[in-house]
Amino acid sequence: PKCTATSDGNSNGVKLAQEVYKTYHGTIYNMFGEISTKFPGAHAVFIDVHAQKAADDPKIEIDAAAFEHTIIAGTQDGRCVKDRAGIYSKLGLLFEMQKEFSKGSLAAERVSIYPPNNDIPDHPRYNGGHVVAEYGFNNTRGLDVDAIQMEFGTRLRKESKLRDKVALAIARALLNSNYVQSIQSARYSSDLV
Repeated sequence: PKCTATSDGNSNGVKLAQEVYKTYHGTIYNMFGEISTKFPGAHAVFIDVHAQKAADDPKIEIDAAAFEHTIIAGTQDGRCVKDRAGIYSKLGLLFEMQKEFSKGSLAAERVSIYPPNNDIPDHPRYNGGHVVAEYGFNNTRGLDVDAIQMEFGTRLRKESKLRDKVALAIARALLNSNYVQSIQSARYSSDLV
């Protein structure tokens, strides 16, 4: 990847931005290299975490209040994942997240995911950006990775107890998802060799 920072007269700032950019992307790429070495054949997931601002959105029939407790998932309409329908089906990450969010206090808080299913396209404003395109399934680096941008609503970020519950629910969803099963299968296969 290239850093497109340009000089505004402060060349030290541009150099710093380029160095941070290079370090950030180098770290991500090296992490995937370690994963593919340690778990050959495993299919990984990369979650790019962002924050979205609550706003009425008549195009998708979500009001600002609903946005505050919604995670908007962006896959560039499936281009950054191996199987968009799969992430919404049983053992798929978004399916498992929705299952976790439907329990107890998270259900009472109305925590949700948009789009709620594979039949609805990604949100046009939050459908995944450069990072998910760079490392997601159709990347030029040969990585077997699903990349999902997740835009967290205001309440999910600012209310610490709710934030902790959502983080735990996502961790449980990851453990129940096909990604962990893929890694376990890859580990088992490499142990047999």
